[in-house]
Amino acid sequence: MTQVRMAKRFLEDYDVYDLSQSIRHDSAAFPIGLQDLQVFHDVRRAKYNANADKIYMSCHVGTHLDGPWHFVREWECPWQYIDEIPLSGKLLGEGCVVDISNMAEDYGFYGKEDIMNAGVEVRKGDIMFINTGYHKYQEDQPEADEIAYFFRHPGPKQEFADWCIDMEFNYLGIDGGSQDHPHNTGLQKRLIREDMAFCKKHGVNDVTEVYPRTNWQLMHQELFRLGCVHIENLGGQIDKVLNKRCLLACFPLKLHAESSPCRVVALVKKGE
Repeated sequence: MTQVRMAKRFLEDYDVYDLSQSIRHDSAAFPIGLQDLQVFHDVRRAKYNANADKIYMSCHVGTHLDGPWHFVREWECPWQYIDEIPLSGKLLGEGCVVDISNMAEDYGFYGKEDIMNAGVEVRKGDIMFINTGYHKYQEDQPEADEIAYFFRHPGPKQEFADWCIDMEFNYLGIDGGSQDHPHNTGLQKRLIREDMAFCKKHGVNDVTEVYPRTNWQLMHQELFRLGCVHIENLGGQIDKVLNKRCLLACFPLKLHAESSPCRVVALVKKGE
């Protein structure tokens, strides 16, 4: 049997779902001054008998994979840039999509217990994607809201990062603007009303009482050096694979860069 026929027979046993956000003219980069998407109709059919577009964008627009070089200068993994991360054994593998949307709330937290009680088996070494439900606020959705999407989705604290290290997760993914809590990123103190709402919810006077600089972007800083990278801005058909174990795959552009837009798919065995 040829490899093509074997692959075809393999895929016949699976349903394939696209977990990627559409990149469109109104897609925003993480709002700390990164380049938003600009699309130019560079060549028009009426003049050249063909269409060709030109795009300018940050690597952090839409669904994208963050690599170690995005944050870390001292690492214990054998690669730094996106084009060095192997597909086999890394970006394609077994994992789960964990749904915590029933407990997710503005400015909230999630932790190990929320993941383990979600209703899907989570195994050591998994690829683990987390669904908070906040992808409903992405630009390509009817409830699009950039402030809710980037500033209000729930996130983890130090204990969760420690648990991820203990679990030796292959890599992670989130349907939000950051794998970290928004208020443990460069968004802290960017919109004062959002900081005030966070502080009011958690009964503190300043965001740094919860997220001091010593824990700055902990999901990036602490996990990347070990090779546990992550995908941000998951979306697409993620609602169809909630709390399922499946094969997960990330296909970034082969960029010699710190991050890259990517297409993410889940393969779920039919009948499961």
